[in-house]
Amino acid sequence: GPFAPVYDFAHIGKLPHTYNPALARELLDSVGIVDGNGDGVREHNGNNIVLRFILRTGHGASAKNMGVAMQSAFRDIGISMEVSQVESFGDIIDNGEFDLVWERWTAAPGLDPQYFLEASFKTEAHGNKGNYSSAVFDNLVKELGRTFDREERIELGRKGVQILLEDVPALFLFHGEGNIVTRENIKGIYRFPTEIYYIDSRVRVE
Repeated sequence: GPFAPVYDFAHIGKLPHTYNPALARELLDSVGIVDGNGDGVREHNGNNIVLRFILRTGHGASAKNMGVAMQSAFRDIGISMEVSQVESFGDIIDNGEFDLVWERWTAAPGLDPQYFLEASFKTEAHGNKGNYSSAVFDNLVKELGRTFDREERIELGRKGVQILLEDVPALFLFHGEGNIVTRENIKGIYRFPTEIYYIDSRVRVE
């Protein structure tokens, strides 16, 4: 899911979808999306299905490796995918010239679910680059905007996550871990699962 297990509003229990390439092949066959010419790639309207996966060079080797792994998984069900690593993909995303795009999110900078759910998946939100739209999800985000009780917000966050996991507007692949390395005389740096900036008024040099 979009939130790491350390959050109270993270997904709990089984995922609504599991990795099942046999079922994927069966579903594609059932709607006539088959490999008609025997080249190993299924066709749609007479053309090979070739997905375009976009990532930035700044995302590093882990993103590219994930793309290669996904490429292999798609090939297993008869779908081709090109992995394109570019310096900047702002225009590509804005023009909709992609099928899959790699994003890295700091999902809960305020230890609260509303920011990420609203900014990334609300209808016509700036960060909603896949143009996902759900009236049920939008109403839940509105409810978050007028709910102040902490427990109610946690429950709404979980419900929002469940909607995203069922609708699959994004694939949430993993939650990253990191380390902070400093000299012995640097004190007062604290690492939180919600943030990537560590220098504040508590930092001191002894």
